[in-house]
Amino acid sequence: FPSHDNHEKEEAREQRLQWRAKKAELSAELGAKKDPNTVQELQRKINQLVRAIDKGHPCISSDRTYKEFLYDAGHCHNVGSHPWIRFHLLNIWKQSKFDNGQKDGNKEGYRANLINLYGQDVINELDSIEYAFQDVRLMKHEIEAKIKIVKELIKEVTKALETKTRFTLEERLQLRIEYNKRIGIYADTK
Repeated sequence: FPSHDNHEKEEAREQRLQWRAKKAELSAELGAKKDPNTVQELQRKINQLVRAIDKGHPCISSDRTYKEFLYDAGHCHNVGSHPWIRFHLLNIWKQSKFDNGQKDGNKEGYRANLINLYGQDVINELDSIEYAFQDVRLMKHEIEAKIKIVKELIKEVTKALETKTRFTLEERLQLRIEYNKRIGIYADTK
């Protein structure tokens, strides 16, 4: 009996190895392997874009002004519980490091200031996307393409800010809407 068991174990092991090799081959062909470093790089670039769009404006949640290096790009619906909208520009605004980190995002202030600045419609839109894009899946080559697009958008914003100190409230909102479309992660968004 022992030799029969060893033979079955060896066959099963061989099948697992073949399957892993085939899976790796298919992933490489499709570019389907997600690279966490690539996802993080896209998030860093999106955050850089948000801070550029919001340059010169106070913290979205506290309405306080800090030196530019004391800001993060804060998510209204946080990345941990809503990873599918982590790149959606209506969900990300310039926020002080203190409010983003120490005050757990200061969600009450965040929402109150969005309503104060942009009206209830923006909050309604933001809340409507909360679960609308749960099936967003990007393959490595798609993420890399999005990074290139975001880098170009950062250049556009930087160039536009050469002639002004900051964007108006309306421009900030319109840039988010336009750039969401150009980045192309979220189809059919406002």
